[in-house]
Amino acid sequence: MKNFKEIAEKCLAGELKGIFKNRRGESIPSEVLCRNSSKDYPYAYYSYHWVFVTTHGDFFKSGKLTEDDIIDFIPNNMQEQIKIDIPEGKVPVMEQTENGVVITWRDNASTYADVESQLKGLPIVDKYINVDKLKEGRSKNFYKKVEVLRKLTNIRNYFGGDKSTNMWTLTRDSALRVFPVLCPYKETCHIYFDTREHAEQAIKMLGDEIKYLFEPW
Repeated sequence: MKNFKEIAEKCLAGELKGIFKNRRGESIPSEVLCRNSSKDYPYAYYSYHWVFVTTHGDFFKSGKLTEDDIIDFIPNNMQEQIKIDIPEGKVPVMEQTENGVVITWRDNASTYADVESQLKGLPIVDKYINVDKLKEGRSKNFYKKVEVLRKLTNIRNYFGGDKSTNMWTLTRDSALRVFPVLCPYKETCHIYFDTREHAEQAIKMLGDEIKYLFEPW
């Protein structure tokens, strides 16, 4: 996190109060931040366990991403300013720019067809083959998987695109139940979302098609 050390020192000195955010999405009051005797990990905070972090707020000095990394800080005097009313039927898409956070509003999509209609004119992965006309067999399974990945990418783009802060992906357990999980590091073969809610919406939009994501090629 940018300026984490400066913010941490002000919080410890009583000059600043607010809420830290980690990749898990937890809110950590600045009052729970404390010093640690380690040179490499001089700060600590308590979540469900003690977490020791670097001067950048990272759990690992190497920079490897984990869900315990501190990624944001909201001062107490700014929390009123970020409360905004969401227009009915809209979803916010937030993007960090050089001038700050820019919020745009999109119609709330409930189906994949809604997503495609609203992405017209924007970056979209187009369908290039009619999967339904393929014969049964491994090739059909392959293209069905590709089709699900195509749709999943477009849904991810609808919710703000591929960003470094996207940490939620889709996986399954031994009972083949699909669920989103917060990953400590990114795999290049996965598509990541910015929030658990958006990952869950992607599952609902894909419906039964989601099973092809986990079928053998």
